[in-house]
Amino acid sequence: MNEEEDEEEGAEDDLWSSLAVRVARMRLEEENTRRFLKSGATFLTYEKCKEWIQQNGYGWKSKEEWDDYISLGENVQWFIPSDPEGYYKNSGWISWTDFLGGIVF
Repeated sequence: MNEEEDEEEGAEDDLWSSLAVRVARMRLEEENTRRFLKSGATFLTYEKCKEWIQQNGYGWKSKEEWDDYISLGENVQWFIPSDPEGYYKNSGWISWTDFLGGIVF
């Protein structure tokens, strides 16, 4: 083998190495994306969510006011579910009055 052929072979090896690295990166990215999408949303616990809403919300007084706000395409924060009653129904939900900070009798 002459020097020219060695250089060509070296360039070809570099190309294959580069492609192998790119393929490995793409596979990792795809795997991470699948894992992320599969994991779903992570929201605050009911108590933390309720506390955040009462301190940082817009003074909603009822479910209707909340629903109106959400229906406008607004979203409070990524860690607050748009349907808190449905999300927290088995993990602490009491009522809209309790959630929004009204008086609970």
